[in-house]
Amino acid sequence: MINKIISIKNTGKFRALSAQGTNNFNRMNIIYSENGRGKTTLSHILRSLNDQNSELIIVEKLLAVLENSQ
Repeated sequence: MINKIISIKNTGKFRALSAQGTNNFNRMNIIYSENGRGKTTLSHILRSLNDQNSELIIVEKLLAVLENSQ
């Protein structure tokens, strides 16, 4: 089980995110925000960790590079 995210760097909308506080995940969590804030990227990261498959993260990194080049 994933307990906490410490940092996310250079993936999707996240350039240099560091966890603040001591909040850990519970069995069920609600993540909400406006469109374009990284919810889908976060779900890809969590799925990638769960499945032990880095392909989803690689796609997010490529999308981030393409967005920055426009």
